[in-house]
Amino acid sequence: MNAVVEVRDMRFRYPGGDGFELSMPELTIRSGERMACIGASGCGKTTLVNLISGVLAPESGQVRLCGQNLNLMSDAARRSLRRKSVGMVFQEFELLDYLSAMDNILLPFRIGGERAGTPERARARELAASLGVAGLLARRPRRLSQGEQQRVSVCRALVTRPAIVIADEPTGSLDPANARGVIDLLVEATDRVGAALFVVTHDHSVLDRFEQVVRMDAGRRAGA
Repeated sequence: MNAVVEVRDMRFRYPGGDGFELSMPELTIRSGERMACIGASGCGKTTLVNLISGVLAPESGQVRLCGQNLNLMSDAARRSLRRKSVGMVFQEFELLDYLSAMDNILLPFRIGGERAGTPERARARELAASLGVAGLLARRPRRLSQGEQQRVSVCRALVTRPAIVIADEPTGSLDPANARGVIDLLVEATDRVGAALFVVTHDHSVLDRFEQVVRMDAGRRAGA
């Protein structure tokens, strides 16, 4: 399998920060692979998400996304690559209430300055049908249940056919049964399209759904 994310000898510190440093000698996420990232609050999990998705650039070492060295790219180039190659799922969904579910799904194209034409809309409808929200595309988020909003957010993450879907604490505010359902949804949706899945979670009860588990400890990769 091809590597979607490759990290080698990476170090990162926030400018003018409080001394926190993220250090990771090696990390590889391959196409179609499911990986979970666990660790205590403040250990650097969200920082790692921002580094492998190109929001941040490392101080030293190398981070590659879909074969491209993020260290050598401008902010604009990293942003363009991220929009095309990374699908993000957030704990609070981050749907825009003034847009319909359909327009929320198509939002990555609008952000990228592209017009969502017939193929893109067909893709959105196909994803919505596969995730059981095809009949809700005209509704705005406030008229959707929490579970329906979650499914719309997963559709949005997949609409650009990303190489990897990254979810940062998608189950953080859910009870165990619903948390399991969200992880199952992410696994099944990414398996269907062959995308890699990287999930940051505190919930150890869902780790059996992942092929690899990376444990972070005080800004370092502690084990797998």
